[in-house]
Order: sequence, then C-alpha cells, then structure tokens
Amino acid sequence: MRWKGRIAAGTTSDRVTGFEDWLPTLLELIGERQSTPKSIDGISFAPTLLGREQDPRPFLYRESPGGGGQQSVRIGNWKGIRVGLNPAPKEKFAPEPLQLYDLTTDPAETTDVAAKHPEVVEKMTRILREQHVKSEEFPIRALDGS
Repeated sequence: MRWKGRIAAGTTSDRVTGFEDWLPTLLELIGERQSTPKSIDGISFAPTLLGREQDPRPFLYRESPGGGGQQSVRIGNWKGIRVGLNPAPKEKFAPEPLQLYDLTTDPAETTDVAAKHPEVVEKMTRILREQHVKSEEFPIRALDGS
C-alpha cells in the first residue's frame, strides 16, 4: 500500500490477512470503523499499515467444495489442510487426515509434520469443525452429510 505521509515508504509486514480483512481495514482508514457490517469476520489491519503494534490474526480459515473438497487453516506459520472432503457422489468418503506444515522451514509444503505436533493438529481440527457452515449451494459431502 502507498499513502504519502501515513504509511512509510518501503515498509513490509509479514502479517497474515485475508480478503475479508480489506473492508474493515479500509473503513477504519477513512474513519468509518463503526460502519463495518457485523456479519463479516474480517479483522482490520489498519494499525499494522500505520506502523502500530497489532496482535496477529488468531487464524485464517478457508474451505472449498472444488478440487475434491478441502479445508485449510493457518495459525501463524502453521498451515493445516484436509482434502478428499467432497468426492464424486458414488465414491466412498475417505477424507485424508489433517496434513500439517511449518511454513517457516517448509514454505513449499513438502513435509507433513502432523505426527510430531498433535497439539497443533487438535487445535486446528477444532477450528475446522467450528468454522464450517453448511451450504446448500456448495455442500461438502463429508462435512455436511449429503
């Protein structure tokens, strides 16, 4: 981003954000933070842009019925992903267990370290379960029971 006199030129940030964070951020930057709809779960990163301290995002959740059905969650430098959640209608449900990657040491996600970090897998599995919302338009069969 560039904002002369407000955001220092050449600064960088490793803050994890998602598209849902942009509306609250832009509204805060124009002084309309209270206008952020309560129905969205975006987190403004305006403090980070303006060079102030900000707690990291607790997690970033994604899911998609495409590509065989997937769920992912990112917590700091950990990324967890589940695949095989939306097989073709006549195929058996055989979702793979959560794969866990440490993006600090493995940004290409080549080595699943889930067996070495069961506490991280447990936390991510809980988030995946809590964050999923059943969708009639885009069902994920292994999660929605359809």
